[in-house]
Amino acid sequence: PDALDAEYILWLGTAPGTNGKSFQEIARDTLINLQEHGAKMDVFDPVLGNGCCTPGAKGITWHPIKTATNGQLALGMTRWIIENKAYNADYLGFTNYKAAVAGGFASYTGATFLVIDDESSANNGKLMTAADAGLTEPEADPAAKTKPTYYVVMDAEKNEAALNTDAERGLIDFEGEVNGIKVRSAFLYLKDSAFSNTMDEYAKICGVPRETIEDVAREFTSHGVKAATTGLGSTAAANGVSSMAAYTFLNALIGSNQMLGGMVARRIGAATT
Repeated sequence: PDALDAEYILWLGTAPGTNGKSFQEIARDTLINLQEHGAKMDVFDPVLGNGCCTPGAKGITWHPIKTATNGQLALGMTRWIIENKAYNADYLGFTNYKAAVAGGFASYTGATFLVIDDESSANNGKLMTAADAGLTEPEADPAAKTKPTYYVVMDAEKNEAALNTDAERGLIDFEGEVNGIKVRSAFLYLKDSAFSNTMDEYAKICGVPRETIEDVAREFTSHGVKAATTGLGSTAAANGVSSMAAYTFLNALIGSNQMLGGMVARRIGAATT
């Protein structure tokens, strides 16, 4: 996370000044942000370790959580965000990088990509391809070293299937048929995962009050793209990969990936003028 410019950071299974690469640099930027810029931060970790988070620290709060349940906390937040439509629908609707950049963002997601949800199809469960949809891919550039991968979306403007490179915006909640094949947008699969438990069940799993999960989700989504969530130590568990994916989805829901004050590429600085 951009510890120096973010308005809000959610630390899951990690704490600034305790771990990270480099934890000293993270500590310095975090303290400057907390003390001089008025940032807010929450730390969810089974123990309160040494670092920037202390009982009397201004703007940063520690919350105890059951070990290896950070991913479930993130899914609980995801449920609240989707249920309350607190996600960045504008950002999630972009179907390709060029369109996203034109819209003021530095990344895009596959939220609009269509997934085959048809047992009669040999590609059931896979992302729909141009061949599945009966669409024609552009001719390959003979000089290119790699061939681009094209995905299928439901064009939000024309309300018809199109390659993600041919539509600027797609529907994130489409469910229907394309070329006689049942499909659903990828966003709906994230919703399915998040809604697999109730908020009370997430609270019980994590050992965190439901009100705390909801309050953190509300705070996380109230800063535009100047918010981020991250986890380092929380990934060193049997479900670490799933947890890391959940953190990535949270950042995607608010469009903060690669944005100043959000999630930035590791070891790559942002130049501002």
